[in-house]
Amino acid sequence: MSMNIKTTIQDFMKQFAKVYYCAVLFLISLYQLLLTGCEHDEYFGEKQPEVEIGQEKPEENKTDNSASMEHHVFAKGVTVEHGWHDVDKLKRPQDVMACWLITASNMLQWWQDRYIEEGCKLPEGTPNGKGIGPYRSAIFDDAITKFVNLNNGGNITNGLLWYVEGKNADITGHAYPVPNTGGYLKKIQGRQLEYGERFFLSYDDWGKMTTEKEALRVFSESLIKRLKTGAAIGVDIKTHVGVGGMLHAITLWGAEVNNENEVTSVYITDSDDYEHQLVRCPIEACNNEIYNSKEIAMKIPAGKAYDKGATWAIMRLFYLSPPKLTHS
Repeated sequence: MSMNIKTTIQDFMKQFAKVYYCAVLFLISLYQLLLTGCEHDEYFGEKQPEVEIGQEKPEENKTDNSASMEHHVFAKGVTVEHGWHDVDKLKRPQDVMACWLITASNMLQWWQDRYIEEGCKLPEGTPNGKGIGPYRSAIFDDAITKFVNLNNGGNITNGLLWYVEGKNADITGHAYPVPNTGGYLKKIQGRQLEYGERFFLSYDDWGKMTTEKEALRVFSESLIKRLKTGAAIGVDIKTHVGVGGMLHAITLWGAEVNNENEVTSVYITDSDDYEHQLVRCPIEACNNEIYNSKEIAMKIPAGKAYDKGATWAIMRLFYLSPPKLTHS
């Protein structure tokens, strides 16, 4: 009888231990689940699961693969590895308010590269190449000394119009050039040099669309069409989707396109990231419920300047076409 009692007690203890062990495992699993679910991004006004956006190295812009070319389109002479320009500001957290002038400088140096590649010679005295100034850009090192009230900010058009034609865009409240400066490319302006004195695409074009799908289509069609002409693109952005955010300017060199002819990512350089790099940024259309409009947003990966990454709203796009030359 005593043996039966002892056996019963041992069996009870084993069953109790098993139940206790399972309960502990369940509590640990539940605790881990709660921990991973407590952090989230508030993206486009809705709660979204956290998504890691790494600094993915995009594929090389291959010329021997027609399928690859259908899904990647770059400015003329630009690949992932070379052909693009990225002037960066010098000081943190903020340098002069000249991102717009840096974007124009990037685009102009790219144009001059293509012009020289065609065997042409720039007008005498035209800034070109890295130069010897602190920003390692002959164009920007010159331009930054020729504008007054830089802290008022400006517009990409200001920089292009001044450098090419020597004119003042005359935008109220913005930085303006010293009279009788610029105009370096005036002699070759016209049929050989084409650029937009105002934006060719803006939030007004896609914001009024009924759905996000339609907004993305409008944005994609215009951007792809311009990139296929070989143009470099300057972009005005807002550093926040929805209400608020500061204005900023970046340079866009190419895009990834899916089978529905929609832009899924863009390749940019940014003067505020303090790194010489081409950055791949996923694109998404979203709804701005406050203004009942659609926005095109780009996701900026985490880096030296953006610890947690960022989400920017695209506002306006400007273009500079490659040289249009005819050879006899």
